[in-house]
Amino acid sequence: MIRVFGWQTSTAAEHEFRIGLPFPELNRFRFDANWGQPGDDIFDYDVVFAHRLAGESALWQKLCDTPRILTVYDMDDDLLCVDPENTIPYSIFHPLEAQTRRNVEMADIVTVSSPILAERYRKINPNVAVLPICIPNYMPHWPEPGPKPQHYTVGWAGSTHKRQDWPGIAEVLAELAYVMPSVRFHMFGADYTNGMLAGRMDFAPFTPDVMQYWRALNFHAGIAPLTDTKFNWGKCHTKLVEYGARGIPTVASAIGQYVDWIDHGVNGFLVHDKSEWVPYLLALADDETRRLMGRAAYHSASKWKICHHIDKWEAVFSGVVA
Repeated sequence: MIRVFGWQTSTAAEHEFRIGLPFPELNRFRFDANWGQPGDDIFDYDVVFAHRLAGESALWQKLCDTPRILTVYDMDDDLLCVDPENTIPYSIFHPLEAQTRRNVEMADIVTVSSPILAERYRKINPNVAVLPICIPNYMPHWPEPGPKPQHYTVGWAGSTHKRQDWPGIAEVLAELAYVMPSVRFHMFGADYTNGMLAGRMDFAPFTPDVMQYWRALNFHAGIAPLTDTKFNWGKCHTKLVEYGARGIPTVASAIGQYVDWIDHGVNGFLVHDKSEWVPYLLALADDETRRLMGRAAYHSASKWKICHHIDKWEAVFSGVVA
């Protein structure tokens, strides 16, 4: 029996994808998994998995210096190159970059969420494995997508730290509203539309409750804008999988893992130029086009259930790096 501890460094939603979801899925005959904050028994574990451990940590160094403990450092976003325009995360993580890099160097194994991050982090630590972002096994079959709004509705969902990815997007949506007066909009987590969609938009504030967030995704077409930065090229496909699991096709920036997940014209559209947003969103206003692409997005998301990828986590916790 391998005892595994997931070191939870925050209560943000990222923890759910990296610890809360995969740990209970580990083979219970091979792994005894626990998670939270390290206690007095931390040195009794065989594996310690530290998610986003930023800054200097004497405890992490001691764990890494203990030969019988396998230390796994996990990074699902590149905290070593946070965009300065992303002011709050940048103010938190940028001053800690040197110590965070040291944490990565000391680990026995480093796990990341995308192949691009794997390429970057192998330059710091050669033992890197990709553990992809997944969804629960009961999605997308649970819950069945509820009735969509009466009007064609375009939606976005994210956090309160994404304004840097929205230059020009509010104007794009306003243009869509001008061309298609009946369109409506849903925003979840934050509103970066600068009042341009007043009277046409429903807004729900950010919630750390992942289940509540998933239930709320009931729009017809999703958008996923990203600016062209090093940080964003390392991002994984989380938003697209979440949309797809609800049968929602996505119009997304051709950045990072979005390029790999979207089969252009099949389960969504990839935007290479600002002028493409409105035509692609108009294409999804067609009921039959949207039905076919929504079904394709649904099937794409099904491939990312945790049951299809838990073997990768178990291999890492057994000390194997592919």
